[in-house]
Amino acid sequence: MQQRQPSSRPGRGRLAPFAGILLLCAGTIHADEPETNHSTWYDNTQGRIAESLDDTVTWFDEFFGDPRVEVEGEADASLRITFDNFYSGVDGQSEYKVKTKGYVTLPKFENRVRLVFNSDADAAISGADAVENEAVSRDTTEQSRGLGLDWLLPDRENHEFSLGGGVKGGPDFYVNYRHRYTRTVKVYSRIRLTNTAYWATDDGAGFSSLLDYELSLVPETIWRYTLFGNYGKITNGVEWSTQGTWLRRLGARNAISFRLGVSGETDHADDIKEYWTSFRFRRNFWRDWLYYELEPGLSWHYKADYDLEPTMALRLEIHF
Repeated sequence: MQQRQPSSRPGRGRLAPFAGILLLCAGTIHADEPETNHSTWYDNTQGRIAESLDDTVTWFDEFFGDPRVEVEGEADASLRITFDNFYSGVDGQSEYKVKTKGYVTLPKFENRVRLVFNSDADAAISGADAVENEAVSRDTTEQSRGLGLDWLLPDRENHEFSLGGGVKGGPDFYVNYRHRYTRTVKVYSRIRLTNTAYWATDDGAGFSSLLDYELSLVPETIWRYTLFGNYGKITNGVEWSTQGTWLRRLGARNAISFRLGVSGETDHADDIKEYWTSFRFRRNFWRDWLYYELEPGLSWHYKADYDLEPTMALRLEIHF
């Protein structure tokens, strides 16, 4: 079989996506302004609008089952079971899986300690599960299941911290530490930066950064730009992805989204592994705890020599 040669196409800085996140991390952390005790009418107005932005983003994250909202959630227990049927024109990418994810809050620890379980512990440990990149979920195996504890550490304004640990797979042990920084940039937009340091007995140490820029000009719509980088012992250099997402609420039980993204690895023979786009319709039907999704899309994958291939995802999700 002929070996694919490394791509020589220009414009692909190998460490640019990951380095950009780290620079933004340093920039946003030091961008905090001194606190002031003076409160004016425009301060109060800005606060109300920022709260509305937070409520809108939280609604979308909860409706779509996004892991971003789990750090802030106050529920005593949560369980999601997803029947995921994914078809791709790219060989080896189609599959059917049943995914489970949930947590139980332990009340004797002032509701700051959770027992967590996940059928894709690898993505949850590294923070890759929040990227909304289906390629991540398609890489899961039976050895990815995990059970552990998450401790929500005392936070401060704009900052949230958590420490986790447990077992996964064979079994193997893991620990991870996560810090999330949230800052309102303008009245209708904000930045969320999530850094995760992790270690597992089978995979070694790693570090990931997830940057979200979110804009909401009207309460029913969110624009989100996402940049993600993950580097560890078992990655091919830096695993990275970037995507833009438009989300629209259609009443209390329906929502749609349109996504356009690209992903790759800096030390892979093909730096860019996939270009992709998709349209997603999600509906809450029959019962408050039952959802279905239809997500047609298009893929330009390196395994298909970047030829256009169709994709389709059908999902049924049960919430408890």
